[in-house]
Amino acid sequence: MTDLAVVCDFDGTATVLDVGDEISKHFCGADYLAAQKKLFLEGELDTRSIIQSIYTPVVASEAAVVAFALQVAKLRPGFAELVAAARERGAPFILASGGLRQYIEAVIAAHLAPELRDHVWIRANEAAFSPAGLRVTYPGDAESRKLGATAGSTPSPARPSATSTRPRKPCGDTREKHPRRAAARPRAR
Repeated sequence: MTDLAVVCDFDGTATVLDVGDEISKHFCGADYLAAQKKLFLEGELDTRSIIQSIYTPVVASEAAVVAFALQVAKLRPGFAELVAAARERGAPFILASGGLRQYIEAVIAAHLAPELRDHVWIRANEAAFSPAGLRVTYPGDAESRKLGATAGSTPSPARPSATSTRPRKPCGDTREKHPRRAAARPRAR
């Protein structure tokens, strides 16, 4: 066992493309997704609101959404090796994502060997599929808030949990997804 843990985003970090965005584009249209992203960048939608809004018009079944995700998702080169290195060192590997558990689990199951899949813990939102549209739910919301994070966002390395003494180093695409946050604080080195 080690004092280290790996906490990794999924969409656009573990994967080459943002699978959630690809789902929204495919089932709702590129113009719809672009309009939601514009509202987010203008501050009209917060993180939780954009997560819900990009999926609301999706009336496809869970099976159809997962099948599409499996068609478009490609793990980033080196991701399997990163999980393997964490496993070899006894370091927990956590995928913390604002995406949907259903497609994340399917992608991980399709692209990682069983011993690596078993080492990955997924913390993500849930999709409730219906003919009226997809509704996002936030399992673990109360627990995340205790740690200083909101459901639908990865915990901030700058705000370590009061119960954690592990060193943290931010990585991933948060700055690209949240340009207003990036402008507000200097990059850690």
